[in-house]
Amino acid sequence: MEKAIDEALAAVNDYRAKEGEALYKDVTSRVRNILDLENQVEGFEKERIDAVREKLMKNLEALQQKVDPSRFEQEMIFYLEKLDINEEKVRLRQHCKYFMDTIDGEEYPGRKLGFIIQEMGREINTTGSKDNHSGMPKLNKLILSTYLLKTNFKHLPANIYFPTTRKYLATKRVHLRENM
Repeated sequence: MEKAIDEALAAVNDYRAKEGEALYKDVTSRVRNILDLENQVEGFEKERIDAVREKLMKNLEALQQKVDPSRFEQEMIFYLEKLDINEEKVRLRQHCKYFMDTIDGEEYPGRKLGFIIQEMGREINTTGSKDNHSGMPKLNKLILSTYLLKTNFKHLPANIYFPTTRKYLATKRVHLRENM
């Protein structure tokens, strides 16, 4: 009977290790994809700023208002500072690095990874809300794709099991034997 229990537990452990390996590959590839998309967003920064400037100029022209050019530039700087996503990009990259360090450096990283994913989500959401420029579909698509990647994998890390030690299996055996 004890041998059958040990074999069953070993089979479950092997299955969990295979599942953990597959989930590891999935979530790490998603983090790499998020970083790739974030790097692509960076390429739109100048275009985005130019589009905001042009939109404001058109609105002023439609109002047929003359403005002081230096005052307009000053207001543009204030406005663009509110739309700046550099801080979010830096934080998102740091969260992704911390995610990879944690998943590679801890035996049971699930909870911590869940927290890191929440933080990644905050940066992605803030980036999306600061974008607010529907005239740039490529940028909107990148931000949406990044958000969807994050959303689709936020529950996975809790299921990752790394069999670097047999503590889990040993604990289950003792627990089963005590309850027989």
